[in-house]
Amino acid sequence: FLAGALGNAYHDALLRALREPGETGYKVPTGGLFDYVSGANYLCEIVEWAGFAIACRTPAAHIFAWCVIFNLAPRAVSHHAWYREKFGDA
Repeated sequence: FLAGALGNAYHDALLRALREPGETGYKVPTGGLFDYVSGANYLCEIVEWAGFAIACRTPAAHIFAWCVIFNLAPRAVSHHAWYREKFGDA
């Protein structure tokens, strides 16, 4: 859980730092897990909530973790497709 939470916060910070104040364009994020996957923040959030479910060992926590996975995995796939369309293999 903690590794996912810290990773999520770190990768969200990388995303926030992509643009300077007043800048409006899109950029490909780099650093951390963004060097390996285009949705590093989504991946870390999935790890975070999967860890939470494992730690809690309750049906509700597991259902929530699966809901997160079923929500974020398709978003990550479509996000990656958008990056490929907009930036190619950058």
